[in-house]
Amino acid sequence: MESRHFVIMKTIAFFTQKGGAGKSTLSIHVAVAAGFKHKVLLIDADPQGTVATWAEGRMNEQPLVVRANPSSIAEILAAARADGFTLAVIDCPPHAIAGTGALLKAADHIVMPAQPAMPDIAASKRSIALAIASGRPYSIVINRAPARAPEVLQAQQVLATAGVLSPIVIGDRRAFSRALTDSMAVTEFSREDEKAAIEVIQFWRWLDQHTTECHTWPQPAAA
Repeated sequence: MESRHFVIMKTIAFFTQKGGAGKSTLSIHVAVAAGFKHKVLLIDADPQGTVATWAEGRMNEQPLVVRANPSSIAEILAAARADGFTLAVIDCPPHAIAGTGALLKAADHIVMPAQPAMPDIAASKRSIALAIASGRPYSIVINRAPARAPEVLQAQQVLATAGVLSPIVIGDRRAFSRALTDSMAVTEFSREDEKAAIEVIQFWRWLDQHTTECHTWPQPAAA
């Protein structure tokens, strides 16, 4: 009997109820960083189309970027698995619109970026409620954090009580937006020793390990 290579594909959704939290930006940078290990599909399910616009001027073919909506997400993910992709990253809408629940349920894990500010912390409660309703595990990452600001520690203390909080904090750095302007990510645009690239790589490594350890992944069928 012909043997087939068994491929597991993780699906990670980036979602928040607060616009301006850097959801699309972070999903792009993480998808590119993950490409050093995974075959990545980056799915733009946000009507604003930030990811798709970024991809239009891109020279590198990885990650593959496709547009999607809630009605097509299951078909897209099934095709990605069949094509050997090992990671799908979904950039969800910035608010709970019709079909958002279907996008969240399609994910194995939900990442919720939050700025260390009261409006974002308040919005995270609504995001968490939707994640819980979807039945999917979630984690929170502090994003766009100002340097040496007491608000960051305060936000960490509050958000740590609301769910799994990433130990990696993503700073508010110009390199993130500058890279996107050139249709790149910080791991391509900046030197490996620059803080923006280091933070993204460290966050991805933590997220990859966390999702691997906290999920029961399917196993290949016995021969």
